[in-house]
Amino acid sequence: MDITDKYLASIGIARDSIGKPSIDDLNRIHHAHITTYAYNSIRVLRGSDVHELPADAFDDLVACKIGGICAEHCSLLMAVLRDLGYDVSVGAGEVWVGYWSPPLPHRSIVVTLNGERYISDAGHTLRFPGVFKLEHGVDQLLPDGTIIVMTCKRDAADGHEVWTVNTRSQGDGEIKPIHRVHVREFTREELDGAVDWLFTEESPFPYGWLLQIVTEDLSNITLAAGSWAGKGAPADCAKYVVRPPNGAEAATEYIPLSDVHRLEALIRKVFHVDMPPFGTVEEEQTLRSSAQKPEATPLD
Repeated sequence: MDITDKYLASIGIARDSIGKPSIDDLNRIHHAHITTYAYNSIRVLRGSDVHELPADAFDDLVACKIGGICAEHCSLLMAVLRDLGYDVSVGAGEVWVGYWSPPLPHRSIVVTLNGERYISDAGHTLRFPGVFKLEHGVDQLLPDGTIIVMTCKRDAADGHEVWTVNTRSQGDGEIKPIHRVHVREFTREELDGAVDWLFTEESPFPYGWLLQIVTEDLSNITLAAGSWAGKGAPADCAKYVVRPPNGAEAATEYIPLSDVHRLEALIRKVFHVDMPPFGTVEEEQTLRSSAQKPEATPLD
């Protein structure tokens, strides 16, 4: 049983139910991915490696059930889509963190299908519940009510396309940048070097941790501590937020990090992550030199 078959089985899709590349199957696989596998930034806080090889990403997401950041999600999903006959490439770019990050730390997938290009952004913290087109200046409504507006410009140096993923507020119509996607070929060296920024003091990753997953009803659920929990969050608590789709009011709860039984239940049952409860930022940083990858569970 190869990676693709094991992956599809893990997200509840039979390989023989997938036909030739289509937008319906692309959205079906994307949706199943984000509702099965969590975004988990904890290993970056602990100083562990980021994995961009499909086999390593498979271990992280499927076998070990520890989740991953954009690199792992993109690497595995892109390899599976390619094996299923999709025309895919890495869409690396900058992320907006109140300012633009240095070049290329974020990963998404550019999918070319029937002459149209789409973005699968399964590894972003917002976990968009559908793919969206590379189409300039057009409002694109996703299944959860998120409005995406893509804008494009040409790179001053070599003229390649640089797309910005923006969201538009359903209320006042405000447009906010999320990240960029450079449409060009990348060398392994420049991608590896770009990821190094995540571990620097200029990145938000060393100052907190975040778990995120989407439910079948398209609620966006997060559990966060430190900087990822936002201003006003107690340092000794994790912020647990359930955001229903279509702009419905979110439910927020602060859970003491000392309540390990509650946190363990959430981490395992809601986020499907097989790890012990996480601690404060300071406690997690002490694990930098001793972070170990759990044993993979055989699937066959």
